[in-house]
Amino acid sequence: MFWKQFNLFLKKILRLAVNKKDFMIKTPILKSKELVRILEKLGFSKHHQVGSHAQFKHPDGRRITVPIHQGKDINKKTLRGIIDDLDLTREEFIEMLKINK
Repeated sequence: MFWKQFNLFLKKILRLAVNKKDFMIKTPILKSKELVRILEKLGFSKHHQVGSHAQFKHPDGRRITVPIHQGKDINKKTLRGIIDDLDLTREEFIEMLKINK
């Protein structure tokens, strides 16, 4: 009985999600300079850097590590992790990008 109801529930959800791409927001491709600019606008300041990784600190105690590689894009998975650590959604982060440009 439970599985039948669960199956019907899933079918209803899948009908609502007609096109999966409508619900997916692509992670932008950024250079480290652009990300650093956004972090500074959000109140982060550069705390220290070891090698090619800079650590930024917020007054509330949060820390974000950013790879600083000249001329290279930040990996999409790395950027998704940074966005999650910032407690922002991808939509909010993209809005920050638009405001920043």
